[in-house]
Amino acid sequence: MYTDTDSYRLDDISIAAYLLARGARITTISRDPTNPRHYFFIFKDKEKCESLKNEYLNNGSVSARELLTRREELISEMKATI
Repeated sequence: MYTDTDSYRLDDISIAAYLLARGARITTISRDPTNPRHYFFIFKDKEKCESLKNEYLNNGSVSARELLTRREELISEMKATI
């Protein structure tokens, strides 16, 4: 189990793309060892990421193009881990 206290871990690609679009820094994309189709996104600065996630859940916005670009980058990185 991942326990780094300053890192933020989530498994939702939409939120991960939003965090990237808002300037959060991703450190790792890893596969779930029990389910190879499930990925985890690990970011630096837990406090900032929690704040951005709340912003996203409360109708935060970024341009659609930026969000799509970040999501495509994540998918590309996920494919590279196969």
